[in-house]
Amino acid sequence: MKRDSDDAKSIFNEPVPQVKLVDCADRKDWSKQLWELNQPEEDGEEQFAVLLREKKDMERLKYAVLMKKTVELNTEELVLTLSSFTRGRLLLMPRVKEQDVELVDGDVARAFFYSEMYYQALQQEMEKDLAAFRKIIEEKDHLKKLVNPTPRP
Repeated sequence: MKRDSDDAKSIFNEPVPQVKLVDCADRKDWSKQLWELNQPEEDGEEQFAVLLREKKDMERLKYAVLMKKTVELNTEELVLTLSSFTRGRLLLMPRVKEQDVELVDGDVARAFFYSEMYYQALQQEMEKDLAAFRKIIEEKDHLKKLVNPTPRP
């Protein structure tokens, strides 16, 4: 099931979270495992994981929960586009109480992952897009047409 699926049958389905213990020898190993656990499955299905090793990872998780709440409060129509963010834009911030119980779902896990590995994930997505763009250009011979245009009568 995809969270952003248009299939009406999947509207009430959510991925089932898994909890497991994994060995992390050091921070480098933690980063490697975090990257691997957040890569799409073989069928292309997205997956996002939270990997806690140190106290600062728990702080990152708290910020990820806060990020999700902040996005939810400020998402109206096209608020989350670059053109909608201007100087003086007022953001609504959620109130967080110590006794609140928070849900760690796919959105929170995604925020956790991106807060640590944003640049690597962005680079990977840009490489996919460039490869697709290159493929289209090569299949349609657009470059040859630009270099050797057909003469006009």
